[in-house]
Amino acid sequence: MPHRLSSTQWPLVGRTGELNRLNRLRGAAPGVVVSGEAGIGKSRLAREALAAAAAAGAHVEWVQATRSAAAVPLGALTGLLGAETRSTSPLDVMRSTADGLRERAGDRPIVLGVDDAQLLDPASAALVLQLVTTRTVFVLATLRSGEPVPDAIAALWKDAGAHRVELGTLDEAETGALIEAVLDGPVEQAAKRWLFESSHGNVLYIRELLVGALEGGALAARDGLWRLPEHPPLSRSLTELVNDRIAGLGDDALRALQTLALGEPLALADMIEIAGEAALIEAERDGLVVIADADGDPVRLAHPLYGEVIRATLPHLRGHELRVRLAGTLRARAPLRGRDALKLARWLLDAGEPVEPELLTDAARAANAAGDPAFAVRLAELALSAGASPRAALALARAHIDARRFASAEAVLAPLEGRLSDQDETLEYLQQRVIVLFWGLQRHDELPALLERAETWWPEPEWRRRLVFVRMHVNALDGDYARMAEASAAALEDPELDEATRRQIAPFHGRDLLYSGRTRAAYAWARRRRPRLPLRDFSDEVAFAVWVSSAVQCGYQWDELSAELPDALVEAVRADDHAGAGLAAFGLGTIALAAGRFVDAGRWLTESELHLGRHDAVDMLPIALVMRVKAEAGAGDVDTARLALERLRVTFESRAGLARDAPFFACAQAAIADAEGDREDARTLLAEAAGAVAHVPLWAAQFTHDALLVGADAAPAAATLEALREHCDAPLVEGYAAHARGRADDDPERLLAAVDCFEGVGAQRAAMLACVDAGRALLRVGAVDGARRAAARAATLHAPGHGTEPPRLEGLGDVALTPREHQLVELAAEGLTSKEIAERLVLSVRTVESHLYRAMTKLGVNDRRELSRLRP
Repeated sequence: MPHRLSSTQWPLVGRTGELNRLNRLRGAAPGVVVSGEAGIGKSRLAREALAAAAAAGAHVEWVQATRSAAAVPLGALTGLLGAETRSTSPLDVMRSTADGLRERAGDRPIVLGVDDAQLLDPASAALVLQLVTTRTVFVLATLRSGEPVPDAIAALWKDAGAHRVELGTLDEAETGALIEAVLDGPVEQAAKRWLFESSHGNVLYIRELLVGALEGGALAARDGLWRLPEHPPLSRSLTELVNDRIAGLGDDALRALQTLALGEPLALADMIEIAGEAALIEAERDGLVVIADADGDPVRLAHPLYGEVIRATLPHLRGHELRVRLAGTLRARAPLRGRDALKLARWLLDAGEPVEPELLTDAARAANAAGDPAFAVRLAELALSAGASPRAALALARAHIDARRFASAEAVLAPLEGRLSDQDETLEYLQQRVIVLFWGLQRHDELPALLERAETWWPEPEWRRRLVFVRMHVNALDGDYARMAEASAAALEDPELDEATRRQIAPFHGRDLLYSGRTRAAYAWARRRRPRLPLRDFSDEVAFAVWVSSAVQCGYQWDELSAELPDALVEAVRADDHAGAGLAAFGLGTIALAAGRFVDAGRWLTESELHLGRHDAVDMLPIALVMRVKAEAGAGDVDTARLALERLRVTFESRAGLARDAPFFACAQAAIADAEGDREDARTLLAEAAGAVAHVPLWAAQFTHDALLVGADAAPAAATLEALREHCDAPLVEGYAAHARGRADDDPERLLAAVDCFEGVGAQRAAMLACVDAGRALLRVGAVDGARRAAARAATLHAPGHGTEPPRLEGLGDVALTPREHQLVELAAEGLTSKEIAERLVLSVRTVESHLYRAMTKLGVNDRRELSRLRP
């Protein structure tokens, strides 16, 4: 059964600039011709422009040109011809049509829309041109690019002064916005990426892809996020659209397209060798292939959907022939790059041809680098069964690690111990073993013995020096981050340390600085060394995680981070970099959580969980789940919060557990207890959590402040936080200590200082709660105006629409502004005088000042200049 979205009108997204331009030209030119490829939304844009013209008082007419109507002179314009038009004289027809339009319009300007004007018959095209040149109408015509146009229509922009506007496809951000607008909810980035890359921003293709995915059940909403776990097959209607586009090709040109469907992008020389130059010229002429102006002249299909349709209908023997031919062409290139090895192995396997073990091994490593662990497992297992070297086993273990199958990775790695004769391969082995035992399986007690054995494998001092990565993880078992920071700093200062090992341990120095309390140094270290996406390996993942974590946990440059992370998420998803995508989404979710935007936080943290669930070598998934619980509980969705808590429990129970597991699980439990009204249980859980992480001042401060927010005694909390502040220089910890001390001493000035600190960071939720505390303290000393100002400021810090009620101060009376007062305060805060406001809103100056007086009384301010800070 067709999905409802196949017949409903979609919102106009990504065309604001074009629509505004059309509206401006309506009074400045005789017409506009909008051209573009089929399916990009020319007709929809034109109809929106006509609707705007009608709303502005114009008389509008719409003409739809078709091939059928073109068979009859003036057939497309029948609706414009008066019933009394009987003359066959072209001049009389033009005159009577113009007269009829003027009569229907009266004194209103006339706007004529002509859709698919390239299909008009000559007489209709001439009449449209005449109506424009006589200034009878403003014409808004659409044209499909690449098709012949009647000379009278071409004359509109060549001779009659009409503007021609070339309409392009939607970009990736616009495509994502359209999809979320249509589905009325957030969509996972991977689904938006697939829809954009498959459609190239063509609205018709987006519609067909989206409706097909919905009808087939591939795209579904879960936990407040639309997800697409697997790419659905193309719908019949979309397949027919593509087949119509490539119909009529000769066999040679079709062969060229089939070759590209299997192997794009391909070098121009290779394409000419395989398919022939004449076939390639034909395909390029028909707009079915594109040849980039770059080194190697890479050739691609003009649209990715062509490849899907062609592969689905490719005859078996033709496919075998082309794959073998492609493999032969690539083999002639030496040496092979990683991606080339991957393509070559895939072609040979798909063709059923034998593949040598070394090529399978190289392809497996390339598949890991490309973010495809499933294919890497297949390749590596085939290589090992064919007698490949231990490099294939390392590739297999890496694939299991990337897919979070740590037990499978250990089953591959354990038998390799002592069998490797190359130091570089051995270091790769040890890094993987450490990731599995320390981060994955949490079998920490095995690491010291592994280090002892590794130290005996080569006698040279240089070998012991290169084991610093393993040694750092052994030292981490006691949780003394200050000592670890000193050790990692000393290692990095060693001039004889090789660059590969230096790169391995550098991110851990940032982590050690962070959790020892030297957060400013940690953030500066991590920010300077944050890696580019996609993340290449474990060291990159640690470095990126330390950068994001030091920023969001401490309160450093959230504005910068909020601007960078959405692009990072898009870039990571585009490269199938699940670690980078998961960490970027985690950062966005944590910032939204601190701002009290719980719905947004849930959306981002759901995205983070999706990616980290697929690849998480640095063990950030549990922290993302904790934040997810807090977001859902904060929004009042306790059922969803409990489901996330259960997933967290399963994660923790599947391993021996890091020292942080129990306190972070307690933090998540406390969020649910608070949401259910059991604040005593929440306080107990958070107090125990804070005590368990006392060796990490940043975590201890977070948990202690969370306990304060659910009613813990302020005086002990203040003493604890002030002590922690001496060992941790994070801006947020400064705010935590000021908030607790202000509450303990009932000191409004100290509380307002905490508000300033939190707001400066971007933690609006904590700022709002501290502001409410300040208002209550002010009321207790009779400072009513000050309390009103605090209440007004707290209201501006509240995030509406995220499951929480606006803050209220008991005993303060009505401080809510009426809609009119709100409007006037906004304008006054912008600096407008009462006279300027009155002129803009067509009110008397006295009315404006009366409303402003009442609003300022509610807000507790006496000077209009203060309104800019208290804008509700």
